[in-house]
Parts: sequence; structure tokens; C-alpha cells
Amino acid sequence: MYVSMATRPDITYAVSHLGKYSANPGQAHWTAAQRVICYLNGTCEQRLTLGGKQPVVLRGYVDSDFAQDLDDWKSISGYSFNLGSREILWSSKKQATIAVSSTEAEYVATDHVTKEAVWLQTLLSLIGYPQNTATLIHCDNMGTISLICNPVFHLHTKHIDVKHHYVRDRVEAQDVNFEYVPTALNLADLLIKGLDRPKHWRFMEMLGVQGKSGR
Repeated sequence: MYVSMATRPDITYAVSHLGKYSANPGQAHWTAAQRVICYLNGTCEQRLTLGGKQPVVLRGYVDSDFAQDLDDWKSISGYSFNLGSREILWSSKKQATIAVSSTEAEYVATDHVTKEAVWLQTLLSLIGYPQNTATLIHCDNMGTISLICNPVFHLHTKHIDVKHHYVRDRVEAQDVNFEYVPTALNLADLLIKGLDRPKHWRFMEMLGVQGKSGR
């Protein structure tokens, strides 16, 4: 848990998934945990690199799966933030409610990432790096972006808990802005599911998890 939260975002999804069974693990969970440990042992030269390009501008990525947990059918929200060009914060967490569509699952995820963005803006301002423009957050679901920007879609959103509409208020206040990004370039994809090896390594490099020689 400590490693995934501090320096290795590439294992965050696996650790989060295993955490569900920590109270009553079985042999399958122990085997999966051993695979994570073996992966860390085989990639011990990889570490999160900090620093980055000027100016110091906050940027985020958000993604969600849709009802992939066969135990309770809840979706997983994943998001990450970088400052300049290096990652500073990431999260992979199960949603509290069951979404009835992939668009709704992504919409709930945007609510989570927006709250984190507003908090980070406040923190950066306090330490001398105020964000003078809306924080750009990349999302790979056009339906979700449409719901955020066009609040007249009542038939599609009236069943969603009102607390998740916070994102619309922040967009109108120009604190955050959402922009489409293809799934192949959405860094948050690494935080919501297991990926094939080439894509996993590509996202690791994009996140700044590199070895001594740069990989």
C-alpha cells in the first residue's frame, strides 16, 4: 500500500483490488499478492522521477471502468494529476454507488477528480504557484463531457445523486475544464484495469516511472 501510494502508481490498481479481500483472503488472493511482489522485484530499478517543464501548470486525467467488479457491480474511478510534466498524485478507488451506464460511471469519476483539482489549486496557491487558468482534465468519454457541459439532459441525469453534479458548478466557475483524449493516451487507464505489457510500459514512461537509464 505504501509503495503504491508513494512512488509506484503502476501497481495502484492491483493493490486497490487486493485490498478488498484483506479481511478474509484466500489462496487466490495470496497468489495474486505474490505476483505483485514478484513484479516489484523484477522492476526494482524503476522509480518515480520528479521535476518537469515550466510553467508549473496542473493537469489531470480521469477514467472509469463500468461494473467490472462481479461481486457488487460497482465501477472503479481512477485519476491522476501532473505538475509541469511529472506525476504528483494518483488514485484508484471503487465508487460508492452502482452506475447504470459507462457514461454515468465516468460522470461520477469526474466529480471525484474535480474535488481533488480544487484542493490542489488551493494548495498550489498557498505555496506560491497559483493556477491562473482553469485546470485542464482529460477524459476519454464524449458522453460524459457532453453531460458536464450541457445540463439540459435531465432524463439522463435525474437519477444521479445531486452531490455528483458539483463538477458542473466548477466548470461554470472556470475552475476546471474537460477535454477529450483518446483512451490510448489517457494515463488514468492504468489505474482502473490491468493492461497488456506494451501499453502498461508506455503508460509507466508517460507517468514518469523510469529506471536509471531512463526506463
